[in-house]
Amino acid sequence: MQKRIRQIAAGKFESDQPSLSISDEELFLTVTEGQEYTGEFEITSENHIPVRGIVYSTHPRMECLTPQFEGENIRIRYQFHSKGLVEGQEEKGAFVILCNQSVHSLSFCVSISRLYAQTATGAIRSLSDFTALAKESWQEAYQLFYHKSFPNILKAKETKEKMYYQGILAAKPSSQNLEEFLVAAGRKEQIHFTISETDCRFDALTESQQQKIEIKKSEWGYLELAITSDAAFVQPAQTQITSEDFLGSTFVLKYIVDYDRMHAGNNYAKITFSSVYETKVLEIYAHKGEKQKSKEQKEHAKIRECQSGLVELYEAFRLKKIVTGVWANESVERLNQLHAMLPDQVMYPLMKAQALVINHQKQEAEWILEEFKREWPDHHTPEWGYYLYIMTLLEREPAYVDRMTHEIEMIFHENPDSALLFWVLSFLEEEYYNNSAHKLRAIAHWVMSGCVSPYLYLEAYDLISHDPYLLTKLGRFEVRILRWAIRHQVLTKELAAQIFEVVEMNQGFHPVHFELMQAAYGTEEKPEYVGQICSYLIRTQQFDTKFHHWYEKGIGLELRITGLYEAYLMSLDEREIASVPKIIRMYFQYDSNLPYRKMAILYNNIIASKESEPEIYEQYRRVMSRFAMEQIEQEHVDDNLAVVYEDMLELGLVNEELAKCLSNILFAHKLVIMQPHMVRAIVYQKQMKDPQIVPIVNGCAYVSLFCREYAILFEDGKGQRYIHSVPYRLDSLMDAGSYLEKCTALAPEELPYIVSHFGEKPDHHRFDAKEEKFFRRVLFAQELDTEYQSYFSREIVRYYQKKEQKPLVEQYLEQADYEQMPQAVRQYMMESLADWRMYDRLYEQMQEYGLDQIGSSAKVAVATYLLDAMEEREQDEELLLLCTSAFLNKKYNDRILQYLSDFYSGPVETMLRLWRAAQDFELRTRDLEERILEQMLYTDMDLLQALEVFAHYYESGGQELIVLAVITVFAQNYFVKEAALPQQILAIIRRRHQSGKKLNDACKLALLKSFSGMSSLQEAQYEAADVLLAEFTGRNMNFSFYKRLDRRLVQKYHLYDKIYVEHRTNPKKHVVLHYSRDEDGEQFHEVDMPNVYAGIFVETFVVFFGEEIQYYITEEYKNKVVSTESNRLTCNDIYAQKDESRYNLINQMLISETLSDEVSMFQTMKQYAGYDEVTKKVFKLL
Repeated sequence: MQKRIRQIAAGKFESDQPSLSISDEELFLTVTEGQEYTGEFEITSENHIPVRGIVYSTHPRMECLTPQFEGENIRIRYQFHSKGLVEGQEEKGAFVILCNQSVHSLSFCVSISRLYAQTATGAIRSLSDFTALAKESWQEAYQLFYHKSFPNILKAKETKEKMYYQGILAAKPSSQNLEEFLVAAGRKEQIHFTISETDCRFDALTESQQQKIEIKKSEWGYLELAITSDAAFVQPAQTQITSEDFLGSTFVLKYIVDYDRMHAGNNYAKITFSSVYETKVLEIYAHKGEKQKSKEQKEHAKIRECQSGLVELYEAFRLKKIVTGVWANESVERLNQLHAMLPDQVMYPLMKAQALVINHQKQEAEWILEEFKREWPDHHTPEWGYYLYIMTLLEREPAYVDRMTHEIEMIFHENPDSALLFWVLSFLEEEYYNNSAHKLRAIAHWVMSGCVSPYLYLEAYDLISHDPYLLTKLGRFEVRILRWAIRHQVLTKELAAQIFEVVEMNQGFHPVHFELMQAAYGTEEKPEYVGQICSYLIRTQQFDTKFHHWYEKGIGLELRITGLYEAYLMSLDEREIASVPKIIRMYFQYDSNLPYRKMAILYNNIIASKESEPEIYEQYRRVMSRFAMEQIEQEHVDDNLAVVYEDMLELGLVNEELAKCLSNILFAHKLVIMQPHMVRAIVYQKQMKDPQIVPIVNGCAYVSLFCREYAILFEDGKGQRYIHSVPYRLDSLMDAGSYLEKCTALAPEELPYIVSHFGEKPDHHRFDAKEEKFFRRVLFAQELDTEYQSYFSREIVRYYQKKEQKPLVEQYLEQADYEQMPQAVRQYMMESLADWRMYDRLYEQMQEYGLDQIGSSAKVAVATYLLDAMEEREQDEELLLLCTSAFLNKKYNDRILQYLSDFYSGPVETMLRLWRAAQDFELRTRDLEERILEQMLYTDMDLLQALEVFAHYYESGGQELIVLAVITVFAQNYFVKEAALPQQILAIIRRRHQSGKKLNDACKLALLKSFSGMSSLQEAQYEAADVLLAEFTGRNMNFSFYKRLDRRLVQKYHLYDKIYVEHRTNPKKHVVLHYSRDEDGEQFHEVDMPNVYAGIFVETFVVFFGEEIQYYITEEYKNKVVSTESNRLTCNDIYAQKDESRYNLINQMLISETLSDEVSMFQTMKQYAGYDEVTKKVFKLL
């Protein structure tokens, strides 16, 4: 900039100036809230002349990152700071581009927007847009749902939707979450499904079949179905499908009915289709038809049937359910069938022989045995051992039996794994039939070794049923035998009594033992058995609700068992309201070690009966009050406790400590959840920052609700969350309104009381002195929702604006987190900082969120405070922006103006406004004036608008270089561009010329030209003009205005015979004058016109009276020739008679000739000849 000013001061002007183009006519920007937007535009010199300059921004938020530039192609980078602005705001301004010899402006308009996701359908700005996207492209909507921009589409009024989203976002990501959100937000209906049939029947199925069922969904959205079968013979093709698997609204599921996995006869199966919302069932009935079986398969089935029939008959016989004859006859019949089908099996004839022997049909038995003896050669097999056993049944003589027994023992020694031989010996060996305990142990060994023969179970049962004292423990074997007996309904009373005795000896609870005790009680319902069961349950600490009926029986029977009353209460279902027996109410009138929930049940019953049994209530009143206080202090709550608490509160037994603890209890609500797999409830309340997360126990949860707007979500064991898909009931437990006023007065710092008291929209107009006790808690609470707290705090500050006591608000304003405040609240708080003169804190926030966040008066106050705090005036960019912002809003004082005058540099229009304002305050403005003039000189701006500035600058002793440059520009414009020359400037030039100060050609030519416009010159002016004309004619610098100078000077410098052709253009052009003196203009001559000064090309002609010269001018530049000007030169001047120059004499002769005045022409010719003779004598040619 200084270089150009020095050039101007020296009278050097660049004829070529850059021709600039800017890449954008106007900038339209969309910037995201809180973000910094960086962009660029390009400046190009189209004529390739290097350009140099400076860029200013007229908006404090728009920062030019490339404020100075130089070159032919320049990228100007900028950054817009949007922090503190919100969607809907629009900021306008311009970049002012100052470059050599020109000024340009690029306006910009910045629209503030939230961060919105861009999709194929455009920006998603609302829930309606999002819903349309989800309907069109579920997957794209799912991606957006978990994008950081999604919360921005939720509007301020959509508070419930915000809470739903906040809760869903905390769950494991899934498409079901999106479905839940859209349904809860009312943007779509729940998606339901139907199946084309609910039952399917297959009669006489003889082979596997593939079937289909059609599933239809009700509408768009996400559906996930779990598909299960409860039978192995039915297998669905898929076990899970989603909405993506549907073709339109339909999905066809294939399933197989597997014939090979079916059992004989009727088969039943269910295919269950389950979504989050509902379950559908397809019931399948299939009868397994007979395939074309082979003869062998049919015989094998018949064999199995007969074998199982034999076992059943034997069990019935031994358990005395049928007589001997029936058993023997039916068994013989089945054995005949088996022998017919399996003639090689020798066991069936032997078994028939045993049945006949037992039925006293010995003759037939002997025939069978004789035949077996003849045909069976191997006497070492189990079959031979079995034969010998039957022989002992025929012949009971002891010696014979002993001999047969010995032989069987030898065979058993060779075949130790034969359960048949063991069974036989258990009847023959003395150690078995004389020692039941030994026999029972032997059977136990075989059973526990893997033998599951029903014959052994029968023998074991027979032993313990005849001698219950053999049952001394309840091991695995004993349990098996007893369960077998229970299943066959043959458990005896004696055996039942022994079960109780054995259980009594065991430690700890075992479900099987309890099962046996219940079965034993079923044989005979004795009171002592009830006592033993209750004692067992109490001893093993079993207080589940499923055992309650036993304790109830015990109390009903008036049993005296230690801990029975406690067990009764502990096993009582807390979800049911039932009357407690009077004996229980009387028993617990003193302290008890029962869990508090169980005691609450008791006290609830006592309170419920206080009208009918007032004496018991009075006995318990003090204990219940103490109990209630203890539980309140621990913040316990449930249905029964709520009744106890209300009873206590009605008595007025509340102090400060209890009131604090009651802050959540008073607002307690019971959630009853209808879906069993939910494990916790999550409750969001509009005024609170964090949710309540409470466990769901037995389908119930307890939450504290003190806000009108809330959202309830549920979570299952897998971490999935649900909203409207889980049905629930919400019940208030206490009448909070009855006790709220008293509790609030006792505990004014508890947030539930405060929120409930003030509601959703606190209003400072309704505040009074009694409510001031709440304000500190609100202002500094960490638990409140940020937005709610911000608006509440604003109302508190407004309330205190009218008060003289301000320490609380000052403390809050100093510590407040302005980042979290909504813009409107933050702006108010920043204005409050100014009102309360907390300027340092305010300035911090202004630097963070923008100078435009407060009003002009506040800006002036802050700026003045900061300026007064400055020890030495120095340039501070932030402070300068603040002062500028205040000034542009027409708010300022002398200190702000002086600071701006000293340091502000910007667009000329702004600096001129500033200068005028500073002049009104009579401030020091020389530095400002200098910056204005320098900028205008550099950019070639019209200095007329700053003429007053320059005049003041000049009068105050401005810098010589600047003064000379300014007057040079005025002079140049006057002389070259023929602009007006202000008298102040002309006066300065004259004074400088008179005083002999340095003047460049522009100033001197302007001064000389100014004389040409005067009708007469004073002596000093004439002398000045004479000097200047002598200089320039001596330098061969001739101009047409010379002939308008004083006539004396025209005569003196022989200008009277000259005609000047003057042409103004770019000095770099080649200018050629084409002229012709011919009357017909056929022959033209060419002459290069000299550039006399700054693009003023001049050619001089001498033209006599009546002579005519035709001419035209061409310009050549960059290989292009252009014809510009054409005209004629003539001389019609009739000079005064006193003009006796030879040029005039020739003109006189030409005039006389034209007039045919020969006399005059002769006299003139004679006079001219005399002059010519004198000239020749006086002047010699060199």
